[in-house]
Amino acid sequence: MANRGVGRGLSVTHRRQLAFGAALVLAAAGGLWLWSLGPQASKPSPAPSPVLPGQPAAALQPPVVLATRGRPPLADAIGAPGTKPEAEPKLVLELLVAYRRLVGDFPVGEDNREIVRALLGANAKRLPVLPRDHPRLSPRGELVDAWGRPFFFHLISREHVEVRSAGPDREFYTGDDILAGKQPAPPTVGGSRK
Repeated sequence: MANRGVGRGLSVTHRRQLAFGAALVLAAAGGLWLWSLGPQASKPSPAPSPVLPGQPAAALQPPVVLATRGRPPLADAIGAPGTKPEAEPKLVLELLVAYRRLVGDFPVGEDNREIVRALLGANAKRLPVLPRDHPRLSPRGELVDAWGRPFFFHLISREHVEVRSAGPDREFYTGDDILAGKQPAPPTVGGSRK
């Protein structure tokens, strides 16, 4: 019986899929290595343009890269001089969605500090998506809005989270709150909610 060799029994399609998967793994490993080198490995990239209220999430620049630079550009957009306070909850929501793509789930915690700890790298993959020296981290370890109040995170399901800023009056659940991630109301049938 002749030795067929590695890969001889695989179809061309399967070999291509294996090669593509190997290339992805190598690219991810290289990106993590570059990210681990910190800011000396590369110059910080410019912050993406903020998403304005009512603007679709797709308006963000092409896929946000968190783990390939010394500083995550999406996180740096939060509180940046060119970012309007009204756009910040949406940016925080996008940061949480990016975290979910990297880690597998949204961060879970009883309060803002516990969520922030996960964003700082206290997660199963030890991947930080928020720098420890971020200007919006309070001395208590909370991510705060433009008015100095901690953002409120509401994990609705495994697929949905809301981010709330108390707004200029610094009080939650008043008319000036800024909310990102609000689910649409359930459909109505015959005028009543189901």
